[in-house]
Amino acid sequence: LTLAAAKGLVPLLHTGSELMREAAAGVVNLCATSDRNRVNIMRARAVEPLVELLHTGTEGAREQAGTALRSLVDFNHEDETQRGVVTQVMEAVEHLVANQQDY
Repeated sequence: LTLAAAKGLVPLLHTGSELMREAAAGVVNLCATSDRNRVNIMRARAVEPLVELLHTGTEGAREQAGTALRSLVDFNHEDETQRGVVTQVMEAVEHLVANQQDY
């Protein structure tokens, strides 16, 4: 997954139809098992919309987003770039919890 392709998925995760959001989360889920793809997903800022899908998405979108996030945080703890993924996931979760009253 190139960085450009990952960036192309982010708008779909944010504002696509329910079906498109689920499909985009599914693509991220499939790609998140590769170290290189994890980095591009993180750089594309796809983590926050995945976390948002856990709260606002359909059952299928929530499942895809949750599995993708689990794959994103399954990493080599000695790799500084991959530790950034976990930081991004945690920041997105904290943001979601802090703004939960908005939903």
